Amino acid sequence: MERSRTPVRKLVTKILSLVVVLLILLFVLIPVGWIVLTSFKTRTEIFTPGFILPGKLSLDNYFSAFYDFGFGYKLTNSIVIASLTTLVSLVLGIPAAYALSRYRFRGSNFLASWIIAQRMLPSIATAIPLFIMFVSLQIIDTYLGMILAYLTFSLPFSIWLLRGYFIDMPREIDEAAFVDGCSEYQMLLRIFLPLAGPGIAVTAIFVFLLSWNEFFLALILTRTVATTVPVGMAAFMQHYRIAWGETASTMVVVLIPLLLWIQVLQKHIVRGLTMGAVKG
Repeated sequence: MERSRTPVRKLVTKILSLVVVLLILLFVLIPVGWIVLTSFKTRTEIFTPGFILPGKLSLDNYFSAFYDFGFGYKLTNSIVIASLTTLVSLVLGIPAAYALSRYRFRGSNFLASWIIAQRMLPSIATAIPLFIMFVSLQIIDTYLGMILAYLTFSLPFSIWLLRGYFIDMPREIDEAAFVDGCSEYQMLLRIFLPLAGPGIAVTAIFVFLLSWNEFFLALILTRTVATTVPVGMAAFMQHYRIAWGETASTMVVVLIPLLLWIQVLQKHIVRGLTMGAVKG
């Protein structure tokens, strides 16, 4: 009798788990759905009380955001700056994280702690020194200036995150590589980089998100040429009104590069690739 109840209990548990997951998913997606619907509404429908569907799918908010507010140019700036910042952070962060994880020297732990401490500095503490420095170097409101500014918080984060991932790799990998005659460069390039694929993918996603959402430094260090999406969206808050329709439409557009970025890298986000690295 007890055995006959076991499948029923498992079925009830699965159903309850599914219901909980659906409720959580619904709770998370309701704001996104609301924003998508608002982006297609007219101004009158937006300010109508209650939840109503748009009378027709109007693209006026999208055209207004891109043509009246020049949002397309700001979107291009954000994509270029965030992508290049992510690339430079990985190129510089991977060797630094590898060295800090595989070599022990006096003050190595302090150095690693000091690096991540740079990430904890508030943007307002670095904005004024960066502004003065960039004005003297004539790189204010440029791609180069924004990338250098974003590296102040993205590079320490990349080194800290990748260092933790490299530390988790067994030391037997190093010994086996040295026995096979690999140099340090070959070991990093041919062994550790493929094994660190999941960690690199996660780091790339987080660095891209940090750069994509940064507002304060972009507000201080840009004028018109290198203005990014967060600063551009702030322009929708005008003196006499807030352009809610344009705000919703740009939020929908902003989600697309993030979803594509995550979709490209998600296949690499698989933990535990090193579990069988030293098993033969």
